[in-house]
Amino acid sequence: MRVWRHLAWVLSAGLLVTALVGGLVLWPPIDTRIKSSLDDDLAIVAALHDVLPPSAYLGYLSARGAADLDRNIEYTLRLADGSVPIGTGLATSSTPQIAKNFFEYRGQSGGMEGVYIAVRQCFSNGDCLILGRSRGKAYMAFRGDVAKLFIAFLAALLVSTVQIFHSHVRARRDITSLTLAVRRLLEGHLGQRLPLTKNSKYATVTVQLNRLLERIEHLTFATRTVIDSTAHDLRTPLYRLRSRLEQGLLPDQSVYQMVDIVEAALHEIDGIEATLDALLRITLAESGSASLAKVNISEVTANVLELYRPLAEDKDLDLSALLDTDHVVNGNAQLLAQAIANLLDNAIKYTPRGGSIIVRVDRRESEIVIGVTDSGPGIPAADRARAMERSRRLANAAGTVGSGLGLALVVAVGRLHGGRLRLGDNAPGLVAELGLPI
Repeated sequence: MRVWRHLAWVLSAGLLVTALVGGLVLWPPIDTRIKSSLDDDLAIVAALHDVLPPSAYLGYLSARGAADLDRNIEYTLRLADGSVPIGTGLATSSTPQIAKNFFEYRGQSGGMEGVYIAVRQCFSNGDCLILGRSRGKAYMAFRGDVAKLFIAFLAALLVSTVQIFHSHVRARRDITSLTLAVRRLLEGHLGQRLPLTKNSKYATVTVQLNRLLERIEHLTFATRTVIDSTAHDLRTPLYRLRSRLEQGLLPDQSVYQMVDIVEAALHEIDGIEATLDALLRITLAESGSASLAKVNISEVTANVLELYRPLAEDKDLDLSALLDTDHVVNGNAQLLAQAIANLLDNAIKYTPRGGSIIVRVDRRESEIVIGVTDSGPGIPAADRARAMERSRRLANAAGTVGSGLGLALVVAVGRLHGGRLRLGDNAPGLVAELGLPI
């Protein structure tokens, strides 16, 4: 129904325009328009009568009459001696009835007889100049103008109709595509995106909606991931905690044995809390919902070093720092501190007693690099990609406390800040570098 409504509006507008243009064509009346054009032409031609020589003036009138045939204006020059060197039909007419220099008469020109409207101007030497125009030919020209106007209106109406139907078909096609895409989204296919259309109004909205859908998919994936990871990572410690508590239910348990069981259970609870905290931080980083601000990364790294220096001293590790000052990045200070802490914690955990650890913060081209280098066993090149996956523990991590989420958190924090974690060989040891764009 809407397409017909648009078509009705176009038709009404076309009829209105046609009426306005037709009114301009019909007004003023034909006779008035003929007299006005004859009067204008007479003023030009009469002004040259006393300026040009007779022969030149006759040539001028002959040329002008030939040029004005398309305007249906005929020129007649009747000399004082009664001869008519210029003109045909007007020269053979009967004596005109003068009325304000304009008169009507019946004449014949080009094989067509009819009423002429003429204007006469006589000069001091007795010459008379008469300009006439056939009313019938003027009406024929008028009908031609009306026909052209009508054809133009029909053409405009046809073009408008085709354009309206084309827009209607294209809009229906776009709406159908959008409906199918939304239906797939409602069925759970979150990777579905709305199709882009050629309509600029729809395209702008579609781009924004696709960005919203991408954001929703990302947050949904992060939520599913944290649920799956939590279920996977907590299954084993919860099983161990249950086993510990079941031991306390056995008969003949001494007080000292109960204390050991409680301490072991509390240790398992601490591990569960650490795992949950790591998972929540990873989810926060991967969801992109963490607030960002200007952060002095050198200052954050120095604060983390102070917290971990006692642990390094307990293992007789040489912990040194090479920190360039006042390196500022746009980021989340809490998550960046946790990422640096995880790198440093891994270095202290896997570096043997008496080893060395170096923490660096420097600028390399367009990024700030936070590097932690240790003299531990390192990670083989073939295992470095797997080491950064969530809940992935390598063979050399056996016997150490952890959930396998440390490097995964660093990777997530780096991705949140537009950077990435790189693992390299220190021969011996590991070089872990977190590059952050400036």
